[in-house]
Amino acid sequence: MYLNTYLVPERKLIRKKLCLNDTLCSPLKWVANRTLLVLKAANSNIQPPSKPRFPKRPIIRSHDNDQVKLAPTFQDLIKDDYDENLFKYYTTSKLVAVSVADNDAALMCKDVNGIEPGIYVNYEASPNGLYLKLDKLRAPFSRIVPYRYFGRRTTVHKLLVNKMRNRYSYEFELVREIAKVDAAEDIFHAHDTCRKGRRFCWWSEGH
Repeated sequence: MYLNTYLVPERKLIRKKLCLNDTLCSPLKWVANRTLLVLKAANSNIQPPSKPRFPKRPIIRSHDNDQVKLAPTFQDLIKDDYDENLFKYYTTSKLVAVSVADNDAALMCKDVNGIEPGIYVNYEASPNGLYLKLDKLRAPFSRIVPYRYFGRRTTVHKLLVNKMRNRYSYEFELVREIAKVDAAEDIFHAHDTCRKGRRFCWWSEGH
């Protein structure tokens, strides 16, 4: 979907050695005129965690809960602390603003102020370009459901753009927390079931 739209910017980003992270969502999205928000791999400059020879602690699972629910068997789940560290290593991203100068076609990369690195599953600018919606996974990470059922936090931030001598700086100010839900481990996985709390939110035209 983004091949034709972002083909030229993506090539320039690669030449500037900016490591993009497309593990969980698209790493390139327009937020304003001449500006892209990019998901940069936060741990690209360090080695991935090594697997320990012996586990640091035993894996204990309790099945004495009276609230028994039917659930499918998922594959490729997080099994231990090493898997969790590996998941965080490859999915943690940092938001970077990439803009084109007014007088040339040079790409300038700036770290976005006001937003910490995290595991982002979606980010989307409002139609008027003044706000940004962020969907971010939150710990603890479940051992019995895949990442799409992990705890999630949805926030809205206001975009502040400062311009000095054809150079831009970007800052996001937190406006509101829309949702904060825990991992959906206690739902019956059927066609018409859903998790507790707010699940989806999106921009409407004109806002």
